[in-house]
Amino acid sequence: MGTKRKERSVNKENVLTGYMKRVAIAIGAGLLGFGIGLFAIHVLIQPVFPLGDATRPQKSPPLTLETPDLRTDVDRFLEQYGPWLSANEVAALRMHSGVRNLAFLRGDGNVAYAAGTADFVPAPPWTVSRPPEITGVAVSGTSVTIRDNRGNRFTLNATQPFVFQTQLGFAYCVDQTGEIWSAPLAALSFGPADLGVGSDIAPNPALTGSY
Repeated sequence: MGTKRKERSVNKENVLTGYMKRVAIAIGAGLLGFGIGLFAIHVLIQPVFPLGDATRPQKSPPLTLETPDLRTDVDRFLEQYGPWLSANEVAALRMHSGVRNLAFLRGDGNVAYAAGTADFVPAPPWTVSRPPEITGVAVSGTSVTIRDNRGNRFTLNATQPFVFQTQLGFAYCVDQTGEIWSAPLAALSFGPADLGVGSDIAPNPALTGSY
């Protein structure tokens, strides 16, 4: 009986020892695999994707700031339909016949003249108009005087296109009978204002300029 008990005890110890060895081997293999995984992350992934590296300087994404367009509608108009004549060039216009340069009628009563103009024919896109900006018209030969709703008086030539500062989308002109015509600016073709073209328009020493 004593011998059998000893054999059973030895067998149990052998089984327990074998089990513990297998557990130890499994734990060792797991630790080895975990170590290999950390090594792979550090060597292969870390240089490309710095995981958790708060000390390494990170490049900030480039900032793309849009520059706001601070131009007004008047600025855009002057840019699109320029260049514009200087004060000396405007003074010289008064001595020439056939002056039909596009005129820009400012709200303060001054007038700027472009180097270009648009043709006028009493047909579309030009149509007879009664714009609220114009409160009176007087014609003397080929000279026309226009009074606006701000109390300003402008002297231009007959069929000379002009634009009000308060109505930048339309061009107007007054023919020799005193009829007012208008056309959308976008519908007109602009070209150089050749002096002498339209010799029926006499020199106008009263052309309004800038003061």
